[in-house]
Amino acid sequence: MRKFVLLVVAALISVGCGDGGGGGRLEGVGPGEPQITSSPPSAPTQNAKIELKGEINRRFNSLGNLDYLGELINKGEDPACLVKIVIDSENASGELIDSNFTYVHGSTLSIHSAETDSCLGPGEVGGFQINTSLESIPASASVVISWDVDTASVPRVPSLQVMLVGSVTETIDFFGEVTLRGLIKNDSVYPLISVKISFVAVKDGLVVGTYSASVKGSSCDATNTCLLPGGSGLFEAGLNLPPSELDGYYYKINYSIAE
Repeated sequence: MRKFVLLVVAALISVGCGDGGGGGRLEGVGPGEPQITSSPPSAPTQNAKIELKGEINRRFNSLGNLDYLGELINKGEDPACLVKIVIDSENASGELIDSNFTYVHGSTLSIHSAETDSCLGPGEVGGFQINTSLESIPASASVVISWDVDTASVPRVPSLQVMLVGSVTETIDFFGEVTLRGLIKNDSVYPLISVKISFVAVKDGLVVGTYSASVKGSSCDATNTCLLPGGSGLFEAGLNLPPSELDGYYYKINYSIAE
Protein backbone atom coordinates (compact mmCIF):
# COMPACT_ATOMS: atom_id res chain seq x y z
CA MET A 1 0.00 0.00 0.00
CA ARG A 2 1.36 3.40 -0.97
CA LYS A 3 0.25 6.30 1.17
CA PHE A 4 1.14 9.95 0.82
CA VAL A 5 0.88 12.77 3.32
CA LEU A 6 0.67 16.54 2.79
CA LEU A 7 1.34 18.88 5.72
CA VAL A 8 -0.24 22.33 5.82
CA VAL A 9 0.22 24.84 8.64
CA ALA A 10 -2.44 27.53 9.07
CA ALA A 11 -2.54 30.51 11.41
CA LEU A 12 -6.24 30.90 12.16
CA ILE A 13 -7.32 34.50 12.64
CA SER A 14 -10.81 35.50 13.75
CA VAL A 15 -12.28 37.94 11.23
CA GLY A 16 -15.88 38.28 12.29
CA CYS A 17 -18.96 36.30 13.12
CA GLY A 18 -22.59 35.93 12.19
CA ASP A 19 -25.55 33.76 13.00
CA GLY A 20 -25.31 30.15 11.88
CA GLY A 21 -27.94 27.48 11.51
CA GLY A 22 -29.08 25.38 14.42
CA GLY A 23 -28.14 28.03 16.96
CA GLY A 24 -24.45 28.06 16.08
CA ARG A 25 -22.49 31.02 14.81
CA LEU A 26 -20.41 31.27 11.69
CA GLU A 27 -16.84 32.52 11.59
CA GLY A 28 -15.33 32.48 8.13
CA VAL A 29 -12.10 33.66 6.63
CA GLY A 30 -11.61 36.48 4.20
CA PRO A 31 -9.69 36.38 0.93
CA GLY A 32 -6.13 35.26 1.50
CA GLU A 33 -6.73 34.20 5.11
CA PRO A 34 -5.50 32.13 6.78
CA GLN A 35 -1.93 32.27 5.54
CA ILE A 36 -1.11 28.75 4.44
CA THR A 37 2.25 27.29 3.62
CA SER A 38 2.65 23.72 2.46
CA SER A 39 5.40 21.26 1.82
CA PRO A 40 5.12 18.37 -0.66
CA PRO A 41 4.94 14.83 0.71
CA SER A 42 8.30 13.14 1.13
CA ALA A 43 7.36 10.24 -1.11
CA PRO A 44 8.01 8.97 -4.64
CA THR A 45 6.41 10.80 -7.54
CA GLN A 46 2.67 10.12 -7.59
CA ASN A 47 -0.13 10.82 -10.03
CA ALA A 48 -2.68 11.75 -7.38
CA LYS A 49 -2.30 15.06 -5.57
CA ILE A 50 -4.81 16.05 -2.90
CA GLU A 51 -4.93 19.67 -1.77
CA LEU A 52 -7.18 22.06 0.12
CA LYS A 53 -9.57 23.88 -2.20
CA GLY A 54 -10.18 27.39 -0.99
CA GLU A 55 -10.32 28.37 2.66
CA ILE A 56 -11.14 26.43 5.81
CA ASN A 57 -14.31 27.72 7.46
CA ARG A 58 -14.68 27.79 11.27
CA ARG A 59 -18.22 27.30 12.51
CA PHE A 60 -19.39 27.05 16.08
CA ASN A 61 -22.14 24.44 16.24
CA SER A 62 -25.27 24.47 18.37
CA LEU A 63 -23.32 22.92 21.27
CA GLY A 64 -20.83 25.78 21.21
CA ASN A 65 -17.95 23.69 19.87
CA LEU A 66 -15.76 24.60 16.91
CA ASP A 67 -16.08 22.74 13.60
CA TYR A 68 -13.62 22.98 10.71
CA LEU A 69 -15.25 22.78 7.28
CA GLY A 70 -13.83 22.87 3.78
CA GLU A 71 -13.14 21.05 0.55
CA LEU A 72 -10.36 18.90 -0.87
CA ILE A 73 -9.51 18.57 -4.55
CA ASN A 74 -7.56 15.95 -6.46
CA LYS A 75 -5.24 17.89 -8.77
CA GLY A 76 -3.52 14.75 -9.99
CA GLU A 77 -4.06 12.44 -12.93
CA ASP A 78 -5.12 9.33 -10.99
CA PRO A 79 -7.86 8.65 -8.45
CA ALA A 80 -7.01 8.58 -4.75
CA CYS A 81 -8.89 6.72 -2.02
CA LEU A 82 -9.05 6.83 1.77
CA VAL A 83 -8.60 10.60 1.50
CA LYS A 84 -8.19 11.79 5.09
CA ILE A 85 -7.66 15.17 6.72
CA VAL A 86 -6.33 15.69 10.25
CA ILE A 87 -6.37 19.09 11.98
CA ASP A 88 -4.25 19.66 15.08
CA SER A 89 -5.10 22.84 17.00
CA GLU A 90 -2.49 24.64 19.10
CA ASN A 91 -2.60 27.43 21.65
CA ALA A 92 -0.38 30.53 21.61
CA SER A 93 2.44 28.52 23.25
CA GLY A 94 2.35 25.95 20.46
CA GLU A 95 0.84 23.28 22.71
CA LEU A 96 -1.58 20.77 21.19
CA ILE A 97 -5.09 21.37 22.53
CA ASP A 98 -7.18 19.33 20.09
CA SER A 99 -6.66 16.76 17.33
CA ASN A 100 -9.40 15.34 15.14
CA PHE A 101 -9.80 13.87 11.66
CA THR A 102 -12.33 12.83 9.07
CA TYR A 103 -12.48 11.26 5.62
CA VAL A 104 -13.65 13.28 2.63
CA HIS A 105 -17.21 13.03 1.35
CA GLY A 106 -16.06 11.48 -1.89
CA SER A 107 -17.18 9.00 -4.51
CA THR A 108 -17.41 5.22 -4.48
CA LEU A 109 -14.46 3.44 -6.08
CA SER A 110 -13.00 -0.02 -5.56
CA ILE A 111 -9.67 -0.39 -3.77
CA HIS A 112 -8.15 -3.54 -2.31
CA SER A 113 -11.19 -5.37 -3.81
CA ALA A 114 -13.61 -3.43 -1.60
CA GLU A 115 -15.75 -0.35 -2.20
CA THR A 116 -15.03 2.87 -0.33
CA ASP A 117 -16.73 6.26 -0.54
CA SER A 118 -13.67 8.29 0.45
CA CYS A 119 -12.25 8.53 -3.07
CA LEU A 120 -11.61 11.51 -5.33
CA GLY A 121 -11.10 11.11 -9.05
CA PRO A 122 -8.91 13.46 -11.10
CA GLY A 123 -10.26 16.98 -10.73
CA GLU A 124 -12.94 15.89 -8.27
CA VAL A 125 -13.87 17.98 -5.22
CA GLY A 126 -15.26 16.65 -1.93
CA GLY A 127 -16.29 18.32 1.30
CA PHE A 128 -15.29 17.64 4.90
CA GLN A 129 -16.39 18.60 8.39
CA ILE A 130 -14.21 18.04 11.45
CA ASN A 131 -15.80 18.36 14.87
CA THR A 132 -13.68 19.48 17.82
CA SER A 133 -14.10 19.97 21.55
CA LEU A 134 -12.87 23.58 21.34
CA GLU A 135 -15.01 26.47 22.57
CA SER A 136 -12.87 29.19 20.96
CA ILE A 137 -10.70 29.62 17.88
CA PRO A 138 -7.13 28.42 18.52
CA ALA A 139 -4.01 30.46 17.87
CA SER A 140 -2.92 28.15 15.06
CA ALA A 141 -3.61 24.80 13.48
CA SER A 142 -1.71 22.26 11.40
CA VAL A 143 -3.44 20.31 8.66
CA VAL A 144 -2.28 16.89 7.47
CA ILE A 145 -3.86 15.36 4.35
CA SER A 146 -3.19 11.73 3.48
CA TRP A 147 -4.40 9.39 0.77
CA ASP A 148 -3.86 5.94 -0.70
CA VAL A 149 -2.82 5.67 -4.34
CA ASP A 150 -2.89 1.92 -4.74
CA THR A 151 -4.78 0.97 -7.89
CA ALA A 152 -8.34 2.25 -7.61
CA SER A 153 -10.94 1.27 -10.14
CA VAL A 154 -14.61 1.66 -10.96
CA PRO A 155 -16.56 -0.96 -8.97
CA ARG A 156 -18.73 -3.56 -10.66
CA VAL A 157 -21.61 -1.14 -10.25
CA PRO A 158 -20.53 2.26 -11.65
CA SER A 159 -22.01 5.40 -10.14
CA LEU A 160 -24.12 6.06 -13.24
CA GLN A 161 -26.21 3.01 -12.33
CA VAL A 162 -27.11 4.33 -8.86
CA MET A 163 -29.00 7.49 -9.59
CA LEU A 164 -31.28 10.17 -8.26
CA VAL A 165 -34.77 9.85 -9.73
CA GLY A 166 -35.91 13.31 -10.75
CA SER A 167 -34.61 16.10 -8.52
CA VAL A 168 -34.10 16.84 -4.85
CA THR A 169 -37.16 18.37 -3.15
CA GLU A 170 -36.53 21.18 -0.67
CA THR A 171 -38.91 21.93 2.19
CA ILE A 172 -38.74 24.01 5.37
CA ASP A 173 -39.30 22.15 8.64
CA PHE A 174 -40.97 23.28 11.87
CA PHE A 175 -37.76 25.01 13.00
CA GLY A 176 -37.40 26.99 9.77
CA GLU A 177 -34.53 24.84 8.49
CA VAL A 178 -34.06 23.18 5.10
CA THR A 179 -34.88 19.50 4.62
CA LEU A 180 -33.95 17.67 1.42
CA ARG A 181 -35.87 14.64 0.14
CA GLY A 182 -35.63 12.42 -2.89
CA LEU A 183 -35.60 8.96 -4.43
CA ILE A 184 -32.54 6.86 -5.35
CA LYS A 185 -32.75 3.93 -7.77
CA ASN A 186 -30.45 0.94 -8.27
CA ASP A 187 -30.34 0.45 -12.02
CA SER A 188 -27.76 -2.37 -11.85
CA VAL A 189 -28.08 -6.16 -11.73
CA TYR A 190 -26.49 -6.34 -8.24
CA PRO A 191 -28.10 -5.81 -4.84
CA LEU A 192 -26.56 -2.85 -3.06
CA ILE A 193 -26.16 -2.22 0.67
CA SER A 194 -25.38 0.88 2.75
CA VAL A 195 -26.85 3.13 0.07
CA LYS A 196 -26.60 6.76 1.16
CA ILE A 197 -26.44 10.29 -0.17
CA SER A 198 -24.09 12.97 1.19
CA PHE A 199 -24.65 16.71 0.82
CA VAL A 200 -22.13 19.54 1.08
CA ALA A 201 -23.80 22.88 1.80
CA VAL A 202 -22.14 26.14 0.71
CA LYS A 203 -22.62 29.81 1.63
CA ASP A 204 -20.54 32.68 0.18
CA GLY A 205 -18.04 30.19 -1.25
CA LEU A 206 -17.46 28.47 2.10
CA VAL A 207 -18.65 25.05 3.26
CA VAL A 208 -21.18 25.48 6.08
CA GLY A 209 -22.15 21.86 6.64
CA THR A 210 -21.94 18.26 5.49
CA TYR A 211 -24.86 15.87 5.89
CA SER A 212 -25.54 12.22 5.06
CA ALA A 213 -28.79 10.28 4.79
CA SER A 214 -29.34 6.58 4.18
CA VAL A 215 -32.11 5.36 1.88
CA LYS A 216 -35.18 3.68 3.28
CA GLY A 217 -34.69 0.55 1.25
CA SER A 218 -35.43 -3.15 1.31
CA SER A 219 -34.93 -5.51 4.22
CA CYS A 220 -32.15 -7.46 2.49
CA ASP A 221 -29.76 -6.19 5.16
CA ALA A 222 -30.12 -5.45 8.87
CA THR A 223 -30.17 -1.68 8.38
CA ASN A 224 -32.87 -1.61 5.68
CA THR A 225 -30.58 0.50 3.50
CA CYS A 226 -30.42 -2.10 0.74
CA LEU A 227 -31.60 -1.62 -2.83
CA LEU A 228 -32.36 -4.70 -4.90
CA PRO A 229 -31.76 -4.63 -8.67
CA GLY A 230 -34.24 -2.20 -10.13
CA GLY A 231 -35.36 -1.12 -6.67
CA SER A 232 -35.55 2.37 -5.25
CA GLY A 233 -35.64 3.99 -1.83
CA LEU A 234 -36.47 7.37 -0.32
CA PHE A 235 -34.10 9.55 1.67
CA GLU A 236 -34.54 12.57 3.92
CA ALA A 237 -31.70 14.86 5.02
CA GLY A 238 -32.15 17.73 7.46
CA LEU A 239 -29.52 20.43 6.87
CA ASN A 240 -29.95 22.24 10.22
CA LEU A 241 -29.69 25.50 8.26
CA PRO A 242 -32.27 28.16 7.44
CA PRO A 243 -32.50 29.16 3.75
CA SER A 244 -30.71 32.45 4.51
CA GLU A 245 -27.55 30.54 5.47
CA LEU A 246 -27.47 28.45 2.30
CA ASP A 247 -26.49 29.43 -1.26
CA GLY A 248 -26.53 25.90 -2.60
CA TYR A 249 -25.29 22.35 -2.18
CA TYR A 250 -23.97 19.37 -4.10
CA TYR A 251 -24.33 15.67 -3.42
CA LYS A 252 -22.68 12.30 -3.93
CA ILE A 253 -24.41 8.90 -3.83
CA ASN A 254 -22.46 6.02 -2.34
CA TYR A 255 -23.02 2.32 -1.76
CA SER A 256 -21.45 -1.11 -1.42
CA ILE A 257 -22.18 -4.27 -3.40
CA ALA A 258 -23.81 -7.08 -1.41
CA GLU A 259 -21.75 -10.24 -1.68
